[in-house]
Amino acid sequence: MLEVAQSLAALHGRRTSHGNLKLENVIVATDESGAHRVQLQDGGADLLGSRRAPNGHIEVLSLASPKTVAPERLRGSERDPSGDVYAFGAMCYELVCGTPPFPAKTALDAAVSHLTVTPDAPSKLAPAGWVSDAFDAFIL
Repeated sequence: MLEVAQSLAALHGRRTSHGNLKLENVIVATDESGAHRVQLQDGGADLLGSRRAPNGHIEVLSLASPKTVAPERLRGSERDPSGDVYAFGAMCYELVCGTPPFPAKTALDAAVSHLTVTPDAPSKLAPAGWVSDAFDAFIL
């Protein structure tokens, strides 16, 4: 996740954001020497298609993963680095806990949970002793 954070910092330093950060966009590759390398994929891909519905509203669920979408995106704001930071926290949560912060049967249910539910602290779901209070605070 450090390499993902570094990639995001580079994007944000250029005054842009990824816009659809999710675990499926993180690729771990092995180079010729056997070392692992993390690649962040599909940054800005949400800008390639239509960003507005015919009624003028942003088509949020077609632009971001319901597992990691930031509440401000659901409220209609354009993508920005703060949404990437939120998504990064959701990804860390899923990696540590083995479940997304808002597991749901449908994409809409997951998205609404980002607006209405406070997730459990990761330390409550992860094996005992794996997550410190400071790491709970970082992820949340």
